[in-house]
Parts: sequence; C-alpha cells; structure tokens
Amino acid sequence: MSTPEELSATAAYTLSFRINSTLDQGETITVRFPDDTDASGAAVAGGGVSYTSGIGFDSGASTVIGVAVDPDDPIVTITLTTLSTASIGAMAYVQVVMTGIVNPTEPGTYTLEVQTEIEDTYVESESYDIGVPVVGGFVYVYNPSNILLATFGGSAALDNAAAPIDYFAKAGYTIKVGEGTFTLAGDIGITGEGLTLESAEGALDTIIDADGNVGITIGAADVTIEGFTIDLATNGIAVGAFDGAIVQNNIIINATTAGIAIAAGGIDAAISDNDIEDCVTGIAFAATAGSAVISDNEITGADTLGAIAFAGGNDGNEISGNTITGNSVSGICFVAAGAVSDDNLIEGNTIALNDPNGIHIDTANAPTNLVIRENDIIDNEEFGIVIDSWDAVTDVIIFNNLSGNADGNIDTAVDVTAAVFNWWGSADEDDITDGLLGVGVVTYTPWLLHTQETIASAVEVATDTSSLTAKTTVGVNVSGMDDDTVPSDADAIIAFKYIANPQDAIDDAIAFYDVYVDLDDAIVVAEVSAKVKFYGATITENSTVSFWTGDFWAECSDQVARAGLVQVTVTEDTVPALDELEGTAFVVVASEAVEEEVVYTCPQCGLSFATEAGLEAHWNAVHAPPPVVEPEPEPQVWTCAQCGLTFDTRDELVAHIAEAHPPVEPVEPVELPDIILEPADIILEAPDIIVPLPAETPITPAWIYVIIGVGAVLVISVIVLIVRTRRVA
Repeated sequence: MSTPEELSATAAYTLSFRINSTLDQGETITVRFPDDTDASGAAVAGGGVSYTSGIGFDSGASTVIGVAVDPDDPIVTITLTTLSTASIGAMAYVQVVMTGIVNPTEPGTYTLEVQTEIEDTYVESESYDIGVPVVGGFVYVYNPSNILLATFGGSAALDNAAAPIDYFAKAGYTIKVGEGTFTLAGDIGITGEGLTLESAEGALDTIIDADGNVGITIGAADVTIEGFTIDLATNGIAVGAFDGAIVQNNIIINATTAGIAIAAGGIDAAISDNDIEDCVTGIAFAATAGSAVISDNEITGADTLGAIAFAGGNDGNEISGNTITGNSVSGICFVAAGAVSDDNLIEGNTIALNDPNGIHIDTANAPTNLVIRENDIIDNEEFGIVIDSWDAVTDVIIFNNLSGNADGNIDTAVDVTAAVFNWWGSADEDDITDGLLGVGVVTYTPWLLHTQETIASAVEVATDTSSLTAKTTVGVNVSGMDDDTVPSDADAIIAFKYIANPQDAIDDAIAFYDVYVDLDDAIVVAEVSAKVKFYGATITENSTVSFWTGDFWAECSDQVARAGLVQVTVTEDTVPALDELEGTAFVVVASEAVEEEVVYTCPQCGLSFATEAGLEAHWNAVHAPPPVVEPEPEPQVWTCAQCGLTFDTRDELVAHIAEAHPPVEPVEPVELPDIILEPADIILEAPDIIVPLPAETPITPAWIYVIIGVGAVLVISVIVLIVRTRRVA
C-alpha cells in the first residue's frame, strides 16, 4: 500500500493484498482506516477493482456495486459485481485504488486493515507515515545586482503559467525557491543566459512535482540549476544545445526518459553531486553532445541504455568519481552504431552490482583515445567490461580494480592492447586469464600484485603523442621522443609512482616508479631517444637511478642528477634499452656524497697517515718519551728458623714446621732422694778429654739435651753441698 505524505488533504490510497480463498461476485472487501480519518467521501477510483489470476482463474476486473461507509468508524465496505471471471481465485493479488480519504490531523506512523467477506479477521497493512505538508512556497527573483524584484507563492509559483516565467528569460538573474512542493503544469523553461535557479533550503525540502512534464529545460548558456528534488518527470533536467550548464546537488527520481539529458550540441556541462534514482536512464548524451564533466554523482535503478549512455560522437568527456551501482543495465554504455567518440576519460568511479555489465562499448565505431583508469569495476552480474570495438593504438585500460564480476572481467570481440597494470582479483596469471573471455586477445601484462590503491599513487597518463609532464604529482616525466619534436613516436606514455617497493629490497631507496612507453611499430628505434626525468624533494646530485631487469636492480647507464631531479636518457643502446620501457620499474637511490680524503701528517718527521689513530700510534712509538718503568718488587722468601730451609709462602713454611719440627711434649720433673754427704776432702781433677770431631756434625736429638740438662742440675747440686760442708767445718 502507498499513500502520499500529505496531512488533512484528500489522498488516493492504493491497497494491494493477496486473498487466500476464492472471492465471488457480490461479496465484499472491507477497509478499516485509522481513527481520526475522514472516510465519508470514500470512492473507488475508476469504478473498479483489479486482480491477478488466482488458482484456476484468469486475471480480470470488477465493477463496484457500492461503497458503504460506517457513520461511526472510518470503515469502508466495497461490494463487488460484474467480475471478469466467475470468481477471484485463491492466491490472487487484488488491488483497490481509493480516493476521497482525508488523513488524520496528527502527524505520525499509521496502519490500516483489510478484510474480505470470506475472512474471519482483519489483516494489518505495512506502516506508513503522515507528515506535516509544505504545499507550495515562495519564489524570490533577484536581478544581477542582487536586488529583490518580485516574490511569488503557492504550489504553482514555478509553473509556466505563473508570473515568474517572465524572469526565466532574464540574463544573469537569480531565482531562489523556498521550501515546499511545487506542482508543474508544464516544464520550467529557462532562456536567460547566466541565470541561476536554486533552492534556499536544499533538495530534501524543495520538491518539484513535474507530473509527467520535463522538470527543467535549460535553453541558454551558463545556466545553473542547484538543490531540487525533481519527481515524476519525463526528463528531470534537459540541457539544450548550449554550453556551460551547471547542474549540481539535485535529487532526480522516477524520470521516464532520463534523469539528466544532454541534447545534441550541448557542451561543457558540469554535472556533479546529484542523486539520480530509478530513472529509465541516469544521464543520457545525445549524439555530438560532449566536453562534459560528470563527477561525484550517485546513479542507481536505471533500466534502459545505461546508467550513463553515450549515443556517439561524444568527445572530450570526463566521467570521474561517480558511484554507479544497482542498475538493471550496464553502468556506462557506448551505444551500438554510434559515431566515433574521441578523447573520453572514465576515471575513479565505483561501477558495481550492475546487470549485466560494468562498462559496455557496444558500437560499430571504436572510440579513440579512451582511457579507463583507476576505477573499481567489481561484482557486476555478468562482465566487468564488454568490448565490441577498440582502438588498439590509443585506447587504454589501466590501474583498475577488475574483480568479482560474475562471468569474467573482460569479454571482448576484438584484440585489446594496453590493458596493463590492473588488479584482476588475483596475482596468479592463471586466475587472470580465466577472467579474460571472448575471441579477442587481451594484453594484460604487466599486472598489479595488489589493488591499485595499495600499490600506486598519483597516476598520470598521456595517450596522445605529446609528452607527459608530472613534476609535482607523479615525479616522472617522459619526453624527448623523436629528438624532442612533437608529435612524438610514442602511442602511449604512462607513468606512476609506487607506494611500496614492487620488487626485491634495495637500500637507501627514495621512491619507486613505473614507466610504460608504447612505441609506434612503424618507427625506426635507432633514431629515437627518450628522456625520463624523476623528480623528488629528497633527490640530490649524488642520487642514482636503477631499473628492474626482471631478476635484479641494475644501474641505468646514461644518467645525470642534480638537486630535485635525476634524468635518464634511454636509446636503443643504453641500459635499459628503449624497447624495454614496456612496464619497467625504476628506483631512485639516495647515494651518499663522496667525502674528500683527509691526510694526517706527523709534525715531527713529516710522515703521513690515513687515520688519526695511525698518526697517534706512530707518535707514541717514535716520538713520545719512554715510559718510566717501576722495578718489580723482589719476591718474599719465608725461612725456617730451626733448619734454615726457605719457602715461597707462609703457608708452605707452616706446613713444613708442622711436619719437621713438631712441638716437644713437656717432661715430668724427677724427684731426687735425700742425699747426706759426709764431709770429706774431695779433690776433683780434670782429666784430659780428647773429643774427636766428625766430618759432619749430626743434629743432636732433643732427648740428649734433656739428659744433659738433668746432669747439669746434679753437678750443681754436688757443688752446692761441698760448699756448704766446707763452711760448716
């Protein structure tokens, strides 16, 4: 069920439901609306009820015999008669369009209920919202000096029949539209050059109900249309055969021909930031329309020609940054049998989930200088790109993410060259070739090992014969083909800078680049040279450039560097050679500056040394005064006092004494008997004693000294007794 979001206004309700049992002629359908709904004027639109075929029955219609309204409740009973078939079969869908219903006065979310005579209970509908309406609004007219000249109001204030039509023809005027819903009886035709038609509150609050007419027609140069919702138009906005149209920040829905149509001869249009939904074609170029910039739009729900469709002879267009998803037709299409379109760029778009294809080049006349670059062409229902015609010299498919497309990434009827540096969803070559179908041969090498966003940045492409200059963005310049003359001998010159090292590790790298030059097969390579310039803030006169041979990094043979730039000249005889520039990785290396040799000279004798340490060693060895050598102390000797033997340490001496000179046990004193000596004359004569001396005096044992000592004591005692005896006498 659907209903307009209008408060307290007569509305048409479309009720759609399925019945579970057969509904016969004369039986009823009852609808119970929410409380506070005024159903007293209820009627069935067209005087009939339509239905689909049910089980065993054909589809048909019925004339309503009567509509009864409950005076106390918003309940409407519809009695069926004159059925096209005997009955409405079970499982049939039934549709009733009711008019004359006045909505509740309170905004909010509501449901209604439906019951047939054969059902026991009501079935509740899905919820629907009733909001506060803004019917009509104010339109303000300003002259080029921004002076307010007129104000108009009401839902017809923008209609051709209203007074503002006079101002749509004024050059340089600005017409500002306040919030509200404006219903058209005809299209808004703008014929004033440089006129601006804009909303004051934005597209969500400023709605143009075209009611089957063209919404806005641009019939002059440099017209700007901004900030509207345009609903139910044939063409939402029609750009005539004029230049400089600006169409931005609009919502265009349910257009029965195209959301935005650019007529033959319309050029230099800038169409950006628009939301184009459920239009038959999103943006349609008539033949010879061109030079448009179509950027940052969202296009979904298209079902004829293409979300963006070129009729032929469309030159110089840029399609960039758009989100083209969920269309029942190819995202971008060059239609069949169209004239040759030249110099078109399809860059940086998300082209996904379209049925059948992401891009379809469906024409007998191949587009020339077509560049398809840096797009996400993913997850489409059939192919990423379908190619029926192709210019092998000038057309390029490069740096795209082409993956997840159900039937394949490219389906081509002709040979396709320069489909290089793309991410195909896998780094495995077998996986890549599995996604390339058709009778044509696709040149896909070299390919990216990861998505373009993670590999490369700041891409610049030249597809004509001019040189490529990209000092500030890419850091690479390829020029000088055919001895610096223009045109050059390169069919395509492509260069970009890698975010990360694409090959083996190398020390001191500043940046990595890739250069692709597709040479004209007819040229004589020996007569051609190229200068490849690599720019960067950290490049110095000591920087060098190497290239990837396929196995290792090799230094380029002909190069010269200065601050901010290193230039490599490539010819038939250089390393790399000219014919190797078909996807060649280069690296700029920050080589260290060569320091001047420093010599250290001895001031004494004039000898030179390479290092300060060498000079210091020489000086100390030859010229420094000899060091004062302190005498080493004599070693200490430990001597045994008893036997005179010497030892190196005290511990050795102690061990010797303990073993050789143990302490003597003390001798118990000897008790002497009392001796009484009678006085007598005792004459002691000393005998002559001759003691022979041995050759060696043996060491006297300790016990001998004990005996000698005892004898001495006895002798002294005898002498004492004699002396005493003499005194007594």
